[in-house]
Amino acid sequence: MAVRIMLRSDTIISISGLAHCYDLNADYALKGIDLDIVRGSCLGLLGPNGAGKSTLINILNGVIPLQQGEIRLNGDSAKVTQKQLRRTSSIAPQELAFYPRLTVQENLSFFGGAFGLSGASYRAQEDQAVSVCKLASLMKRPAGRISGGEKRRLNLAIALLNDPDVLFLDEPTVGIDSQSRRTILDAIIDINRDGKTIVYTSHYMEEVETICDHVAIIADGRIVLNSPISRLIHQSETPRARISVTSPIDETHQQLLSGMQMEMLTPRELSIVVTNSADLSSILAKLHQIGLTIDRVSYGNGKLDDVYHDAIRWAESTQC
Repeated sequence: MAVRIMLRSDTIISISGLAHCYDLNADYALKGIDLDIVRGSCLGLLGPNGAGKSTLINILNGVIPLQQGEIRLNGDSAKVTQKQLRRTSSIAPQELAFYPRLTVQENLSFFGGAFGLSGASYRAQEDQAVSVCKLASLMKRPAGRISGGEKRRLNLAIALLNDPDVLFLDEPTVGIDSQSRRTILDAIIDINRDGKTIVYTSHYMEEVETICDHVAIIADGRIVLNSPISRLIHQSETPRARISVTSPIDETHQQLLSGMQMEMLTPRELSIVVTNSADLSSILAKLHQIGLTIDRVSYGNGKLDDVYHDAIRWAESTQC
């Protein structure tokens, strides 16, 4: 069961029932994805290798055709076309996507032309991308001879050239040193602060905590968790308990717990405000009283890494 949370009406991309299969004889890579991406947000898209993250962002970027489901842009009622997706978005893929024998400037010029840019419009976009990604001192150097971190910055700059409404970043800091990673993260924060919507995939949970305001976790082609990060890791000073149970928490259970300050995280996990250990004991007793069996309890200010692994374990336990 996918968890869908609609926080604001200002969605830039709305996905409903999205499914994809690469081979008629194979399992589906995506299985009924429902997700709303809010304009100006930075969404962390997380999941293990093979979960469907790259398939999803390639569909949303217009690289892979849509097979099943609906994608809508900017709240419009009309279904979006592959051409519209490519025009409004851009991707910095995990693989370096430029020509190593060309200089940094030649690469930018080539991809600017591929985006249909020329003249003053191209120069303005190039200047902006070069400034954000700190490439000014590298423009005359062959792209194949700059450092790993500098190559990642060029990858990002190319993705910015068409001034996308939505920027997809697939593992943009993989395999680089900490200083280069910090430079790229600072650039991403600036890009998001300027109003760009960002969808960010990474296996570095500390990065996601730093730059993202929302997280969606994919496992086995399904969204298993979709929530603001602040709700998951309790960034407020209010202590909370994250409680996992062995069976789904249905509407009847939720009504019986309505007097508590709680948030549903997954169908089998909730977050409850807890003032002290005695309060926690009474909450656990209440859960037992209404027929819920406790699986795990964590108390205090959790980390995204803990939330992620709990969500993946839950997904694995519910697979048919």
